[in-house]
Amino acid sequence: MLIRSVLIAALLSLSLPAALASETQNTETPEEQQACMYDAFRVCGHAIPSRERVIACFRDNLDDLSALCRQVMLRYNKPAPRARKRMTNAP
Repeated sequence: MLIRSVLIAALLSLSLPAALASETQNTETPEEQQACMYDAFRVCGHAIPSRERVIACFRDNLDDLSALCRQVMLRYNKPAPRARKRMTNAP
């Protein structure tokens, strides 16, 4: 069990940054990676080892993440700008 946990932690430390970077074209620091490691196990353990599922789980459970991880996720996953409604001069 310990070996499995260590392997999962290693996988996450390598895959989480790749998933975030691929979606945002940015890279995060090791500190940012570490900020979400505990949450990956605590909140999204069921999604491990799939990085796509972990990222989706983080998004779905943003309110349950630690403050540091939430800050990282918000930094790298900013919502797309809303389309502006076209105003018409209706009589």
